Formats: sequence, C-alpha cells, structure tokens
Amino acid sequence: MTTKYSAPPQYRGLISETVRFTGHNGETIAGLLTRPLGPGPFGAVIVVHEAFGLNLYAREVARRIAEAGYITLAPDFYYRWNIVMEGLVDVAEIRAMNQAMGGGPSDAQIVGDMEGAAAYLQAMPQSNGKVGSIGFCWGGRVTVLHACNSQRMAGAVDCWGGRVIATPEQLTPQMPKAVFDMLADLSCPVLGIYGADDYSPTVAENEQLEAEMRRLGKDYEAHTYEGAGHAFFNFTRPNFRAPQAEAGWKEVYAFFQKQLQ
Repeated sequence: MTTKYSAPPQYRGLISETVRFTGHNGETIAGLLTRPLGPGPFGAVIVVHEAFGLNLYAREVARRIAEAGYITLAPDFYYRWNIVMEGLVDVAEIRAMNQAMGGGPSDAQIVGDMEGAAAYLQAMPQSNGKVGSIGFCWGGRVTVLHACNSQRMAGAVDCWGGRVIATPEQLTPQMPKAVFDMLADLSCPVLGIYGADDYSPTVAENEQLEAEMRRLGKDYEAHTYEGAGHAFFNFTRPNFRAPQAEAGWKEVYAFFQKQLQ
C-alpha cells in the first residue's frame, strides 16, 4: 500500500521578534510580534498574558494564533519593571512581584498600553486594520476592560477573566472601578470561555455577566466547559484539559474569523 502526501496549499512560515511600541503616557514598552510570512492583509490579535507575565505559555498562544493566519502582538505589561517569570510560579511570588511594582499595572496604564498595541497593529502594512484581543485570567479581565474603553477593537475574547465583577472590597487605587460597571460602554463583540469548575470567575458570576450583557443589548457569546476549571488551556499547568481546550480553541478561531476577516 502506498501513501500519498500532498504539500499544504501555502508555505506556513512565521516570523517572530521582540518589538517596541508606544504605550501609556507615551512610554516605550516591549512585546512579542509574530506574523505569517507574506504581504497579507491579515487580521491582528493582541495576546494578553496571565498574571505570570510573557512566559512560555503566552508566547506559544501568540505563535498558535499567528499560524492560523493572524498577526499577533503579545505586550509585556511588566516591561517597565524588568520582571520576567518562567516555569511554575506560586502565589507568594505573585504577591512579591505586585509589591515590587507598587501594586501592579493600573487599569489606566493597561488601557493605554492596549491602545498603543492596537495602534501599532493597525499601522502595519500587512494588517487589514481589524484588531481583536484574547486574554487569560488576569488578561481575560484586561480584554473586557480595554474593550469598554476603546473604539479600536473588532472583538475581544475573555478566557476566565477574574474580577470582571468586583466587590467594593476588591477595588483598589490601581483598579478603582469594576469592569462590570463599564459594560454600557463596551464597543465590540465579546466571546467568553469558561470552566464549569472554576473559582474565579464562578459559574454564578458568569451567568450574572451574561444577563447584564443581554440587558444592555451587547453582542456576547459564552461557552462553559464541564470537567474544566481555571486555566484549562494552559498546557504548562496541571489544570490543562486537552479535550475541553481544543473545543474552546475552535470557538476562538471561529470568533476571530467572523470578526477579523
């Protein structure tokens, strides 16, 4: 028996490099830019890392989405503090890092950096001008926060973003307003990806978020996966659940195809 092999329809080459762009208050920050080879035009995606920074997992997500035919930019939101985190990180390390950063990036700074990333992507000659975002945990909240404070975005994916709904006790000078209270200003469609066994956000919080989106008439779609908890896309952590992750990625790709192409 002879097996025949055929070449893919196009060369699947990528280029990936560290770039610098203008973020909040005109400050220079860095990020990982990954894109398909070729003239495009391509849609673009801002990849927002977890609280663990621009680590192996965040870089792999950027590569994976670029291989699907998008320009990706993964900003390093800790660049100003020269903080690099790799491998397994415990809660004590996260607390020490936030203390070293004076409480961590503020919401105002995050929005400014996201705006800078979106502007950078829209100005690229290979870009079709449409920019989306995807974020995980801390980054999931960032995608919705930014979409409520920007007119640049064509779509945002929130992967289990914690504290989108926040109690008064959870608010801080860095995070002075709950994203939930900004939803009236949401400017683009949002896709939510959640685990049924998650603790932050909980299923009840996700249902509350969906109800508010419906009340406000926003374009919102959510998928909750049984047998999955927090960070179930992340292959570097014990929370990883391969079948649920692959199902979730299919929804992510379908969303970006609809909103960015």
